[in-house]
Amino acid sequence: MRPDRSGPDRIEILSVGRELLRGKITDGNARKIAAQFSEQGAEVQRITVVDDDQRAIAEAMREALERNPHLLVTTGGLGPAPDDLTLAALSDTLKLPLSINHEAKTLVEETYSKMAQAKLVPTGGLNMAREKMCRRPVGSTAVPNPFGISPGVICRLPGGAGVLCLPGRPFEMQTTLQAAMPRLK
Repeated sequence: MRPDRSGPDRIEILSVGRELLRGKITDGNARKIAAQFSEQGAEVQRITVVDDDQRAIAEAMREALERNPHLLVTTGGLGPAPDDLTLAALSDTLKLPLSINHEAKTLVEETYSKMAQAKLVPTGGLNMAREKMCRRPVGSTAVPNPFGISPGVICRLPGGAGVLCLPGRPFEMQTTLQAAMPRLK
């Protein structure tokens, strides 16, 4: 990916979630992401919404990256549920295997430890569902999620482009985006 370096940074946003497509919730995340990057002088060129389907997510990612944006931002699909497939789709798109990311594992374990101490969950530590939130494409960076569990992800691509994956819950998305901004400069 070799984005044209002249002019403002070009951003594409990909919102993942069947609830969005069924009209059960509105896509406030895309609006907030677009506003944040527009305030920074970037140009949001496209907002796409896709179903919780790994193939559909990967196809939308490939299409977006073919347009050579500086940054593709996704929101949703990072959690432990079986239909949280954004990172599997990113792995397929970038042809990078998913593996346990040490930084993500530390963040997830710390969060569950605090939740267990507060009696919000019966136990801390990892199980299969929790471990899923620690798997990231090889070479990616975890972004702290100050008010949730699943960390965000930054993947830097050859040629200077990048992908930022954010959680789907609005407050988690917003705080994780704020944590990611200094890392994107």
